[in-house]
Amino acid sequence: MLPEPGSFAPWIALVVFAFTTTITPGPNNLMLTVTGAQFGLRAAVPAIAGI
Repeated sequence: MLPEPGSFAPWIALVVFAFTTTITPGPNNLMLTVTGAQFGLRAAVPAIAGI
């Protein structure tokens, strides 16, 4: 017995949202990348924890 076709819509929306937010470079991703590159991982950990 298959689930109703409408029940997959929230899951599809969640997967699309998670995929786009994961691969798109947002301001936080860029800030953490620059902080890690300039100051190293040890200095970037507090910034990562803050986000």
